[in-house]
Amino acid sequence: MQWFAEEDPNNRIETVTWLGSGIHADPEHPHDDTSLTLVKMSSGALLKLRLDMMSMAPGMSFYSLQGTQGCYESSRGSGVPSRFYMGEDEPQILFQTHRSWRGVDEYRQHLSAEWSARIEEAKGAGHGGGDYHCARLFAESIRDGSPPDIDVYQALEWTAAGLASQASILQGGLPMRVPNFRDRSQRPITLDCPPPEIPS
Repeated sequence: MQWFAEEDPNNRIETVTWLGSGIHADPEHPHDDTSLTLVKMSSGALLKLRLDMMSMAPGMSFYSLQGTQGCYESSRGSGVPSRFYMGEDEPQILFQTHRSWRGVDEYRQHLSAEWSARIEEAKGAGHGGGDYHCARLFAESIRDGSPPDIDVYQALEWTAAGLASQASILQGGLPMRVPNFRDRSQRPITLDCPPPEIPS
C-alpha cells in the first residue's frame, strides 16, 4: 500500500472481494485452507493477496509489483534473491525491449548507511524484518514527534479492508466498499459514546 501512496498519496482502497477454498486440511479449525483477496484501488490498480493458513504447503511470503515500466519480485525462498525487471523500450517497436531481470543487490549502493544498518539489524526479526521496521519507525515518530510512517487514515483503511474482506466471504465473495475515512461524509455512523476515563 505504501508503494501506491508514494506515487499518489490520495490513492486508496475502494473495494475488497474475498473468496476461500473451503475447509479440507484440518476440519477442527473453522478457517479456509487458503483464500484469495482482490483489492481494487481508487486509481484502478488491482492487488491480489493470497493467504494460506491451513494447507500443507510450506510457509512463505512473496511480494510482486507490476507496472507499466517494469516489475519487482521478492525472494521466493532462502538463497533466491529479490529482483527487478526494467529498462527502456525500443521506440515505436511493440514488444521489443531492452529490459532484463536484475538482482536487488545491484541497487544496494543507493541505500543510505543508516538503512543498510537497519536491514542488518532486522534480519532476526519476524516477517522478514517487517515487524522490526514497523516497530522502530513507530517508536521514532513518538520519540521525535515526526509524522508516523503509517498515519491514522492508512491504519483505518487497512483495518477496514480486513473487516470488509470478512463481510465479503460471508456473502459468497461479493465486492465490499471500503469507506473513505478522509471524507467526513463517507465515514461510518458511530454511536455517541463518552470518551473513556483515563486514570490519573
